[in-house]
Amino acid sequence: VDILSVIYKHNVPNEFPKEVVEQTEEISEEIKLEDKYIDCTNEMVVTIDGDDAKDLDDAVSVVKTKKGYRLKVFIADVSRYVTEDSPLDKEAANRGCSVYLADRVVPMLPRKLSNNICSLNPHVMRYTICCDIDFNSKGYPESYDIYPAVIKSKGRLTYKKVNEVYAGNKEVIEEYKEYVPMLNTALELSKKIRKNRETRGAIDFDKPESKVVVDENGEVLDIVLRERGISERLIEDFMLSANEVIGEHFFWMQVPFIYRIHEEPKMEKLRQFFDIAASLGYRTKGKIEEIEPYMLANMLRKFKGEVVETMLSTILLRTMNQARYSINNIGHFALATKYYTHFTSPIRRYPDLMVHRLLKADMHWKNGYSKRDVEEAFLAGAVEHSSIQEQVATETERD
Repeated sequence: VDILSVIYKHNVPNEFPKEVVEQTEEISEEIKLEDKYIDCTNEMVVTIDGDDAKDLDDAVSVVKTKKGYRLKVFIADVSRYVTEDSPLDKEAANRGCSVYLADRVVPMLPRKLSNNICSLNPHVMRYTICCDIDFNSKGYPESYDIYPAVIKSKGRLTYKKVNEVYAGNKEVIEEYKEYVPMLNTALELSKKIRKNRETRGAIDFDKPESKVVVDENGEVLDIVLRERGISERLIEDFMLSANEVIGEHFFWMQVPFIYRIHEEPKMEKLRQFFDIAASLGYRTKGKIEEIEPYMLANMLRKFKGEVVETMLSTILLRTMNQARYSINNIGHFALATKYYTHFTSPIRRYPDLMVHRLLKADMHWKNGYSKRDVEEAFLAGAVEHSSIQEQVATETERD
């Protein structure tokens, strides 16, 4: 009842309308290899998620090449099932995103899609869109390809167990032995990608999050720290790489697109932060008026591990603007990148689903998108609504 009251207070739709349920029931679960899709069913592709995740949007494969590494990020092809202007599409657009609450998820899509047909579950064929990136030996992307692919995930790995593998736990290494070679290659690449991102000045707010542990009756048993281990960072590195590649791909095409942007912090808030930091002995070189992400990243490093870290990093986080969706690309300040989008979570975010349709338009995919999907006016209205719904979801989760 407590959770439901919060859901209703924020007007989060909790039931799917009859026509959405009917459309979902008609969707076939059959998956076969079609001409458009590349067959990747024999490749070593895995998902790495939390223990209790049910909507598995993304799967990865990493191999070593002569020049460096090849990363494939496979994302569920949700737009195949959620077609333009259908009841499912209208409902997903209205919801904007899934809402994750203490003991449940209010999904953007019905569970038959989010937890089953679209979810990249192990040992079953699934339709995906692949962002295939070649990195050099230093971890910089050199070339890429984007195409539809059918995969058959070779395992549903968990963050917890992959972290145990990296920590040298013999029991888990034995359990995961078929995946260990790829996990080691993936870690090598991930470290290089992260180092490159830190070098260019990206800001990493490594803030611990809390997780509410409840029993089957919804009674709170505990509140624990949700740790971000090596495997969580690794998947984050790979997803960020795919999002950047696709953002830049569309930027140079000069067509209407959906970017994830993050503006520079406001001058007044920055001054307050620097005054507080200076009073505690942490100063920065350079002018605040010419702020660059690396200046703030360096500040975070200075007080890392110190008594004041939690306070100062929280204040710095609050000086930041909210990231949002926009059709005007002004770059992403915190990530220190010129091009960024959201492509990796179409099961739980509507903008990602729209990006998939724009990719299909780019591939001249018959029936994969509509004229409306590529119109600037439609995209502008949709991104504004999505940004508002994202804010509603955040406030509901906090409540």
